[in-house]
Amino acid sequence: VTVATPQHNPSTQPAPPVPPSLRLADKPGDVQWLLSLAKCRYHSGTIQDACQLYERALQIEPGNAVAAEALAIIRSQDNSAAKSAPPAALPSARLLNRQSAVASSRTLGVRPALREESARNQEEVAWWRRFIFEQFDPVREVSETKFLDRFKRECEDRWLYICQTISQDIHFCAQGAVLDIGNGPCGILNFIPARIKVGVDPNNELYQESGILYSLPKDVVFLPARAEAIPQLDGTFDFITCINVLDHTNDPGAILDEVKRLLKPGGIFFLSVDMRKEGETSLVHPHAITGETCLGRAQPLVCVARRENKRCYDDHPTNKRFEGWFQKPAQAAAL
Repeated sequence: VTVATPQHNPSTQPAPPVPPSLRLADKPGDVQWLLSLAKCRYHSGTIQDACQLYERALQIEPGNAVAAEALAIIRSQDNSAAKSAPPAALPSARLLNRQSAVASSRTLGVRPALREESARNQEEVAWWRRFIFEQFDPVREVSETKFLDRFKRECEDRWLYICQTISQDIHFCAQGAVLDIGNGPCGILNFIPARIKVGVDPNNELYQESGILYSLPKDVVFLPARAEAIPQLDGTFDFITCINVLDHTNDPGAILDEVKRLLKPGGIFFLSVDMRKEGETSLVHPHAITGETCLGRAQPLVCVARRENKRCYDDHPTNKRFEGWFQKPAQAAAL
Protein backbone atom coordinates (compact mmCIF):
# COMPACT_ATOMS: atom_id res chain seq x y z
CA VAL A 1 0.00 0.00 0.00
CA THR A 2 1.30 3.43 -0.95
CA VAL A 3 -0.36 6.48 0.57
CA ALA A 4 0.30 10.21 0.33
CA THR A 5 -2.15 12.57 2.01
CA PRO A 6 -3.78 14.82 -0.62
CA GLN A 7 -4.18 18.52 -0.02
CA HIS A 8 -7.92 19.05 0.31
CA ASN A 9 -10.08 21.11 2.64
CA PRO A 10 -12.22 18.56 4.48
CA SER A 11 -15.53 19.46 6.08
CA THR A 12 -16.00 17.86 9.47
CA GLN A 13 -19.61 18.95 9.67
CA PRO A 14 -22.38 16.43 8.95
CA ALA A 15 -23.97 16.73 5.53
CA PRO A 16 -26.90 19.16 5.53
CA PRO A 17 -30.34 18.01 4.44
CA VAL A 18 -30.55 17.84 0.66
CA PRO A 19 -32.42 20.98 -0.50
CA PRO A 20 -34.75 21.24 -3.50
CA SER A 21 -33.09 21.88 -6.87
CA LEU A 22 -33.95 25.57 -6.93
CA ARG A 23 -32.29 26.12 -3.56
CA LEU A 24 -29.04 24.38 -4.49
CA ALA A 25 -27.28 27.66 -5.15
CA ASP A 26 -27.36 30.98 -3.33
CA LYS A 27 -24.18 32.72 -4.44
CA PRO A 28 -22.32 33.33 -7.71
CA GLY A 29 -19.82 30.55 -7.03
CA ASP A 30 -22.66 28.02 -7.19
CA VAL A 31 -23.79 28.97 -10.71
CA GLN A 32 -21.52 26.38 -12.30
CA TRP A 33 -23.27 23.64 -10.30
CA LEU A 34 -26.66 24.91 -11.44
CA LEU A 35 -25.54 24.88 -15.09
CA SER A 36 -24.23 21.35 -14.68
CA LEU A 37 -27.45 20.14 -13.08
CA ALA A 38 -29.56 21.91 -15.73
CA LYS A 39 -27.57 20.13 -18.41
CA CYS A 40 -28.33 16.79 -16.75
CA ARG A 41 -32.04 17.61 -16.51
CA TYR A 42 -32.14 18.59 -20.16
CA HIS A 43 -30.52 15.36 -21.33
CA SER A 44 -32.82 13.35 -19.07
CA GLY A 45 -35.82 14.90 -20.85
CA THR A 46 -37.04 17.03 -17.92
CA ILE A 47 -37.07 20.26 -19.88
CA GLN A 48 -39.13 22.27 -17.37
CA ASP A 49 -36.65 21.49 -14.57
CA ALA A 50 -33.77 22.53 -16.84
CA CYS A 51 -35.46 25.85 -17.59
CA GLN A 52 -36.05 26.53 -13.90
CA LEU A 53 -32.40 25.83 -13.10
CA TYR A 54 -31.16 28.10 -15.89
CA GLU A 55 -33.54 30.81 -14.64
CA ARG A 56 -32.15 30.38 -11.12
CA ALA A 57 -28.62 30.76 -12.50
CA LEU A 58 -29.65 34.03 -14.15
CA GLN A 59 -31.18 35.29 -10.91
CA ILE A 60 -27.84 34.77 -9.17
CA GLU A 61 -25.71 35.96 -12.08
CA PRO A 62 -27.87 38.05 -14.46
CA GLY A 63 -25.16 38.33 -17.10
CA ASN A 64 -24.47 34.61 -17.42
CA ALA A 65 -24.32 34.03 -21.19
CA VAL A 66 -24.50 30.22 -20.99
CA ALA A 67 -27.78 30.20 -19.08
CA ALA A 68 -29.27 32.93 -21.28
CA GLU A 69 -28.32 31.12 -24.49
CA ALA A 70 -29.63 27.80 -23.22
CA LEU A 71 -32.97 29.30 -22.23
CA ALA A 72 -33.33 31.10 -25.56
CA ILE A 73 -32.79 27.94 -27.59
CA ILE A 74 -34.94 25.70 -25.37
CA ARG A 75 -37.79 28.20 -25.48
CA SER A 76 -37.54 28.41 -29.26
CA GLN A 77 -38.44 24.73 -29.47
CA ASP A 78 -41.53 22.95 -28.30
CA ASN A 79 -41.08 20.35 -25.57
CA SER A 80 -41.34 17.38 -27.88
CA ALA A 81 -38.59 18.67 -30.13
CA ALA A 82 -36.40 19.55 -27.17
CA LYS A 83 -36.78 16.13 -25.63
CA SER A 84 -35.70 14.38 -28.79
CA ALA A 85 -32.85 16.72 -29.63
CA PRO A 86 -29.33 15.31 -29.56
CA PRO A 87 -26.89 16.67 -26.95
CA ALA A 88 -25.30 19.08 -29.43
CA ALA A 89 -28.62 20.94 -29.76
CA LEU A 90 -28.14 22.51 -26.36
CA PRO A 91 -26.46 25.20 -27.28
CA SER A 92 -23.20 26.74 -26.09
CA ALA A 93 -19.77 25.34 -26.74
CA ARG A 94 -19.07 25.77 -23.04
CA LEU A 95 -21.84 23.28 -22.27
CA LEU A 96 -20.49 20.63 -24.61
CA ASN A 97 -17.54 18.31 -24.35
CA ARG A 98 -14.37 19.33 -26.09
CA GLN A 99 -14.07 17.06 -29.09
CA SER A 100 -10.30 17.06 -28.72
CA ALA A 101 -10.63 15.35 -25.34
CA VAL A 102 -12.67 12.55 -26.83
CA ALA A 103 -10.63 12.16 -30.00
CA SER A 104 -7.16 12.28 -28.46
CA SER A 105 -4.72 9.40 -28.83
CA ARG A 106 -5.24 6.37 -26.61
CA THR A 107 -2.94 3.92 -24.90
CA LEU A 108 -5.89 1.67 -24.02
CA GLY A 109 -7.99 -0.17 -26.56
CA VAL A 110 -11.05 1.09 -28.40
CA ARG A 111 -14.12 -1.09 -29.01
CA PRO A 112 -16.46 1.02 -31.15
CA ALA A 113 -18.83 -1.67 -32.51
CA LEU A 114 -22.33 -0.47 -31.66
CA ARG A 115 -23.92 -3.89 -32.10
CA GLU A 116 -21.44 -5.38 -29.65
CA GLU A 117 -22.02 -2.52 -27.22
CA SER A 118 -25.79 -3.01 -27.36
CA ALA A 119 -25.43 -6.75 -26.72
CA ARG A 120 -23.10 -6.06 -23.80
CA ASN A 121 -25.50 -3.54 -22.28
CA GLN A 122 -28.46 -5.90 -22.60
CA GLU A 123 -26.48 -8.72 -21.02
CA GLU A 124 -25.42 -6.55 -18.08
CA VAL A 125 -28.98 -5.42 -17.39
CA ALA A 126 -30.24 -9.01 -17.58
CA TRP A 127 -27.53 -10.08 -15.12
CA TRP A 128 -28.53 -7.34 -12.68
CA ARG A 129 -32.21 -8.32 -12.87
CA ARG A 130 -31.36 -11.93 -12.02
CA PHE A 131 -29.05 -10.84 -9.24
CA ILE A 132 -31.51 -8.39 -7.65
CA PHE A 133 -34.72 -10.40 -7.96
CA GLU A 134 -33.49 -14.01 -7.69
CA GLN A 135 -30.14 -14.20 -5.93
CA PHE A 136 -31.16 -13.66 -2.30
CA ASP A 137 -34.58 -15.27 -1.98
CA PRO A 138 -37.09 -17.19 -4.17
CA VAL A 139 -39.64 -14.42 -3.50
CA ARG A 140 -38.90 -11.50 -5.81
CA GLU A 141 -39.74 -8.70 -3.34
CA VAL A 142 -37.78 -10.33 -0.52
CA SER A 143 -34.74 -10.80 -2.76
CA GLU A 144 -34.88 -7.15 -3.78
CA THR A 145 -35.06 -5.99 -0.16
CA LYS A 146 -32.11 -8.16 0.82
CA PHE A 147 -30.14 -6.89 -2.18
CA LEU A 148 -30.70 -3.28 -1.15
CA ASP A 149 -29.76 -4.00 2.46
CA ARG A 150 -26.55 -5.69 1.34
CA PHE A 151 -25.56 -2.93 -1.07
CA LYS A 152 -26.26 -0.27 1.55
CA ARG A 153 -23.82 -1.93 3.96
CA GLU A 154 -21.20 -2.55 1.26
CA CYS A 155 -21.37 0.96 -0.16
CA GLU A 156 -21.26 2.69 3.22
CA ASP A 157 -18.24 0.56 4.19
CA ARG A 158 -16.55 1.27 0.86
CA TRP A 159 -17.02 5.04 1.17
CA LEU A 160 -15.54 4.94 4.68
CA TYR A 161 -12.58 2.94 3.34
CA ILE A 162 -12.08 5.36 0.41
CA CYS A 163 -12.02 8.34 2.78
CA GLN A 164 -9.88 6.77 5.49
CA THR A 165 -7.22 5.68 3.01
CA ILE A 166 -6.49 9.33 2.17
CA SER A 167 -7.13 10.62 5.71
CA GLN A 168 -10.40 12.35 4.91
CA ASP A 169 -13.63 12.64 6.88
CA ILE A 170 -16.63 10.94 5.25
CA HIS A 171 -18.32 14.35 4.94
CA PHE A 172 -15.45 16.04 3.13
CA CYS A 173 -17.57 16.29 -0.05
CA ALA A 174 -20.72 17.41 1.77
CA GLN A 175 -20.66 20.86 0.13
CA GLY A 176 -19.24 19.61 -3.17
CA ALA A 177 -20.22 17.89 -6.40
CA VAL A 178 -19.59 14.15 -6.96
CA LEU A 179 -19.71 12.13 -10.17
CA ASP A 180 -19.98 8.34 -10.32
CA ILE A 181 -18.96 6.84 -13.67
CA GLY A 182 -20.90 3.64 -14.34
CA ASN A 183 -23.31 4.06 -11.43
CA GLY A 184 -25.15 0.76 -11.99
CA PRO A 185 -28.60 0.12 -10.49
CA CYS A 186 -27.64 0.95 -6.90
CA GLY A 187 -24.15 2.34 -6.58
CA ILE A 188 -22.02 4.12 -4.03
CA LEU A 189 -23.41 7.51 -5.10
CA ASN A 190 -26.52 6.84 -3.00
CA PHE A 191 -24.38 6.84 0.14
CA ILE A 192 -21.94 9.71 -0.42
CA PRO A 193 -22.83 12.93 1.45
CA ALA A 194 -22.60 15.60 -1.27
CA ARG A 195 -24.45 18.68 -2.42
CA ILE A 196 -24.74 17.53 -6.04
CA LYS A 197 -24.57 13.87 -7.09
CA VAL A 198 -24.51 12.83 -10.75
CA GLY A 199 -24.39 9.27 -12.07
CA VAL A 200 -23.38 8.54 -15.67
CA ASP A 201 -24.17 5.15 -17.19
CA PRO A 202 -25.25 4.21 -20.74
CA ASN A 203 -27.63 1.69 -19.17
CA ASN A 204 -29.52 4.17 -16.99
CA GLU A 205 -32.57 4.18 -19.27
CA LEU A 206 -32.53 0.37 -19.45
CA TYR A 207 -32.22 0.19 -15.66
CA GLN A 208 -35.15 2.54 -15.25
CA GLU A 209 -37.31 0.65 -17.77
CA SER A 210 -36.48 -2.58 -15.92
CA GLY A 211 -37.41 -1.11 -12.53
CA ILE A 212 -33.93 -1.44 -11.07
CA LEU A 213 -32.59 2.14 -10.98
CA TYR A 214 -32.50 3.09 -7.31
CA SER A 215 -32.06 6.64 -6.03
CA LEU A 216 -32.55 5.89 -2.36
CA PRO A 217 -32.28 9.43 -0.90
CA LYS A 218 -33.98 10.82 -4.06
CA ASP A 219 -31.08 13.23 -4.58
CA VAL A 220 -29.13 11.59 -7.41
CA VAL A 221 -29.27 12.88 -11.00
CA PHE A 222 -28.90 9.91 -13.36
CA LEU A 223 -27.60 10.77 -16.81
CA PRO A 224 -28.05 8.15 -19.58
CA ALA A 225 -24.76 8.75 -21.38
CA ARG A 226 -21.56 6.98 -22.30
CA ALA A 227 -18.65 7.94 -20.08
CA GLU A 228 -16.41 8.48 -23.11
CA ALA A 229 -18.28 11.77 -23.76
CA ILE A 230 -20.00 13.23 -20.69
CA PRO A 231 -22.15 16.34 -21.26
CA GLN A 232 -20.84 18.31 -18.29
CA LEU A 233 -18.81 21.46 -17.77
CA ASP A 234 -15.04 21.40 -17.38
CA GLY A 235 -13.87 21.43 -13.77
CA THR A 236 -17.31 20.65 -12.30
CA PHE A 237 -16.60 17.89 -9.79
CA ASP A 238 -14.76 17.73 -6.47
CA PHE A 239 -14.72 13.93 -6.44
CA ILE A 240 -15.16 11.28 -9.16
CA THR A 241 -15.54 7.54 -8.65
CA CYS A 242 -15.17 4.77 -11.22
CA ILE A 243 -15.65 1.36 -9.59
CA ASN A 244 -15.49 -1.91 -11.54
CA VAL A 245 -16.34 -0.09 -14.75
CA LEU A 246 -13.26 0.70 -16.85
CA ASP A 247 -12.77 -2.81 -18.26
CA HIS A 248 -16.46 -2.95 -19.30
CA THR A 249 -16.33 0.07 -21.62
CA ASN A 250 -15.60 0.82 -25.27
CA ASP A 251 -12.71 3.22 -24.74
CA PRO A 252 -11.09 3.35 -21.28
CA GLY A 253 -8.61 5.99 -22.44
CA ALA A 254 -11.39 8.39 -23.40
CA ILE A 255 -13.02 7.92 -20.00
CA LEU A 256 -9.81 8.81 -18.18
CA ASP A 257 -9.49 11.88 -20.41
CA GLU A 258 -13.00 12.91 -19.34
CA VAL A 259 -12.06 12.45 -15.67
CA LYS A 260 -9.10 14.80 -16.12
CA ARG A 261 -11.35 17.36 -17.80
CA LEU A 262 -14.22 17.20 -15.31
CA LEU A 263 -12.22 17.28 -12.07
CA LYS A 264 -11.71 20.60 -10.37
CA PRO A 265 -8.08 21.51 -9.59
CA GLY A 266 -7.36 19.74 -6.31
CA GLY A 267 -10.22 17.30 -6.94
CA ILE A 268 -9.83 13.57 -6.27
CA PHE A 269 -10.52 10.56 -8.49
CA PHE A 270 -10.99 7.05 -7.07
CA LEU A 271 -10.48 4.20 -9.54
CA SER A 272 -11.09 0.53 -8.86
CA VAL A 273 -10.66 -2.00 -11.67
CA ASP A 274 -10.52 -5.80 -11.74
CA MET A 275 -7.34 -6.59 -13.66
CA ARG A 276 -7.27 -8.94 -16.64
CA LYS A 277 -4.54 -10.24 -18.90
CA GLU A 278 -4.68 -10.66 -22.66
CA GLY A 279 -6.78 -13.72 -23.38
CA GLU A 280 -9.00 -13.21 -20.32
CA THR A 281 -11.40 -10.76 -21.96
CA SER A 282 -15.06 -11.41 -22.83
CA LEU A 283 -18.12 -9.64 -24.23
CA VAL A 284 -18.78 -7.75 -20.99
CA HIS A 285 -15.08 -7.40 -20.14
CA PRO A 286 -13.51 -6.43 -23.48
CA HIS A 287 -10.23 -4.99 -22.15
CA ALA A 288 -7.09 -6.31 -20.52
CA ILE A 289 -6.15 -3.67 -17.93
CA THR A 290 -3.38 -3.65 -15.33
CA GLY A 291 -2.45 -1.28 -12.52
CA GLU A 292 0.58 -0.14 -14.49
CA THR A 293 -1.66 0.78 -17.42
CA CYS A 294 -3.96 2.81 -15.15
CA LEU A 295 -1.08 4.66 -13.49
CA GLY A 296 0.38 5.63 -16.83
CA ARG A 297 -2.86 6.62 -18.52
CA ALA A 298 -4.10 8.71 -15.57
CA GLN A 299 -1.18 11.14 -15.81
CA PRO A 300 -0.85 14.07 -15.23
CA LEU A 301 -3.20 13.29 -12.32
CA VAL A 302 -1.05 12.53 -9.27
CA CYS A 303 -1.46 9.15 -7.60
CA VAL A 304 -1.72 9.88 -3.87
CA ALA A 305 -2.53 6.32 -2.78
CA ARG A 306 -2.84 2.90 -4.37
CA ARG A 307 -3.42 -0.75 -3.61
CA GLU A 308 -2.35 -3.34 -6.15
CA ASN A 309 -3.11 -7.05 -6.46
CA LYS A 310 -5.97 -6.78 -4.00
CA ARG A 311 -8.17 -9.87 -3.98
CA CYS A 312 -11.50 -9.37 -5.76
CA TYR A 313 -13.50 -12.63 -6.14
CA ASP A 314 -12.71 -16.28 -6.64
CA ASP A 315 -14.17 -16.85 -10.12
CA HIS A 316 -12.26 -13.90 -11.58
CA PRO A 317 -9.45 -15.08 -13.93
CA THR A 318 -6.66 -13.31 -12.03
CA ASN A 319 -8.54 -12.56 -8.76
CA LYS A 320 -6.60 -9.28 -8.58
CA ARG A 321 -7.83 -5.71 -8.30
CA PHE A 322 -6.13 -2.33 -8.66
CA GLU A 323 -7.32 0.64 -6.62
CA GLY A 324 -5.91 4.12 -7.06
CA TRP A 325 -6.60 7.55 -5.55
CA PHE A 326 -5.57 10.35 -7.92
CA GLN A 327 -5.55 14.11 -7.49
CA LYS A 328 -5.65 16.85 -10.10
CA PRO A 329 -2.83 19.33 -9.44
CA ALA A 330 -4.15 22.47 -7.78
CA GLN A 331 -2.53 24.72 -10.37
CA ALA A 332 -3.38 22.43 -13.28
CA ALA A 333 -3.87 23.91 -16.68
CA ALA A 334 -6.31 22.24 -19.07
CA LEU A 335 -5.43 18.54 -19.02
